[in-house]
Amino acid sequence: MTEPAAVAGAASEQRATAAVTFADLNVKLVVINQLMYERSVLTPRFDLDTFLRTFDEHEIEDPNGPYPEVLEYFERLPLTPEHLALITELDVDPSARIWSQIDRGWGGGEEHFHPATYVDVAHLPNLRKVNIDFMVNEDTDLSALYERDDLEVTVEE
Repeated sequence: MTEPAAVAGAASEQRATAAVTFADLNVKLVVINQLMYERSVLTPRFDLDTFLRTFDEHEIEDPNGPYPEVLEYFERLPLTPEHLALITELDVDPSARIWSQIDRGWGGGEEHFHPATYVDVAHLPNLRKVNIDFMVNEDTDLSALYERDDLEVTVEE
């Protein structure tokens, strides 16, 4: 798989430092959204159209749902402890920009981006506030959020 040159360069540079492993990819995606699209500290910003132009015409099919190649890209994107220390607030929101970069048809109602667990908040030492907007179901494990005394948690169901 070919990566856009600017994105590949940044990703290679970031791989040189120790990356943190996430238990839940969807939590990692929320963190990436915060760093890349909200705070602009994880650069360059991923752009689906730019990413798709780097492939031959028949290399990637337009899926009905998330692009597996884009999910793989974000899964491999390293986040360092330095990146994660910048996170003070997370918005788990169906309108986050990252979702439309992964799935063009994302309408917010599908559950494939709902985190199953929030154990990865342990990687976010400066996190003080989490807002979850309609992205929970009966299987969502919120216990890691409520175990932190220093965390304000708001869940809109």
